[in-house]
Amino acid sequence: MQSAPAASATPSRPAPQDCEQVALSYRTLLPPGWSISCQDALPPEWVAAVGGRDGVAMSRLSERKIVLVRGRPRLAAAAQHELAHAHASTWPPQLRVAFARAIGQSAWQTRSEFTAPSEIFAESSVACAGLPADPRYPLVPCDLIEATRSAAGTSQAQYTR
Repeated sequence: MQSAPAASATPSRPAPQDCEQVALSYRTLLPPGWSISCQDALPPEWVAAVGGRDGVAMSRLSERKIVLVRGRPRLAAAAQHELAHAHASTWPPQLRVAFARAIGQSAWQTRSEFTAPSEIFAESSVACAGLPADPRYPLVPCDLIEATRSAAGTSQAQYTR
């Protein structure tokens, strides 16, 4: 897969280590009904649900919530990644499948932590927002990210700080 090009302009962002400030800055970008908060650790039941993998942040559709972990690196990038998951959860299933097919896969969710279309979309969204992407994820061009968002009736401006 191709790498997402860097965004042409880097919007101002809060200091990455200030969790409450990051959460506050992303709160207005959340889909209706979603929340974002900071905790000292991810909820244990969330970590257990993903096979015990800890992280900087996590979103949970059933609770419509994003949790950021205080003191972790890359908080703004993690918030952007989870924001992409939150927005994608509001799309019709056929749009998520269309994105998956556009990158050569048949399903939005797979068991692969880094190469599932849902994860590629989320981390490519990070790069397209001008934030440092995690190199473990393959990235797709920002044009594909924007086209998918446009098909959902939204734009990059609604997803970035």
